[in-house]
Amino acid sequence: MFRVDRKRGPRWYIKYRLPDGRQVQKCLGPEWPDKGRPAPGYFNRKTAEAALQATLTDLRRGLLALAGRSGATIADAAEEWLRHAEIERGVKSSTLAEYVSVVRTHILPTFGDFALEAVDSRMIERWQAEQLDAGRLSRRTINKTLTILGGIFERARRVWKLDVNPVREVVRKPERYSSDLDFL
Repeated sequence: MFRVDRKRGPRWYIKYRLPDGRQVQKCLGPEWPDKGRPAPGYFNRKTAEAALQATLTDLRRGLLALAGRSGATIADAAEEWLRHAEIERGVKSSTLAEYVSVVRTHILPTFGDFALEAVDSRMIERWQAEQLDAGRLSRRTINKTLTILGGIFERARRVWKLDVNPVREVVRKPERYSSDLDFL
C-alpha cells in the first residue's frame, strides 16, 4: 500500500492480519523516485510487494505470531518512561523538561503510532539517515534522541516483556565538538 504522508512524503506501507485477527500496518520506507533499482532503504512497487510476501511467509511459518502482542505503542512506552524518570528515578526538573522536549519533538511525530514490536533497527537507521541527509538534525541531536529512544525501549522491555531493544543495534554517528582544538 502506497500513501503520501504530508510530513514525511511518499512512503510504502504493508498491511497484514495476525492469526488472532489483529491487523498490523508497517511502514517500509520512502518511495524510490527514479527508475531502476531502488537505493538501500527505498522501495518501489516491486520491492514493497517482495517485502510483503516475505512478511507473509514469516507469518505463515509462525515467526511473527508474537508480533504486536503487547498492544502498546511507542507513545505508551514514552509516557511510561517519562513517568518512571520523574517519579521512580527522581530526575531533576530540567532533565525531565529536556526528555519531554525530545520525546514530543523527535520521537512521537515519527514513531509514536507504531506498535512496540513493529519498530526495528532498520526503521530507526532509515530515520537517522533521513534526518542527516535533509540536514534537519545535527549528529549530536540524533545521538541524544537515540539515547532517549533506547531508554524508552529498555523500560518497555521490563514493563511489556519485549524480547529485544532495537536501538542497541543502531550505530551512533560520530560527533565533532566545536570545542575541539587544533594545535599547529
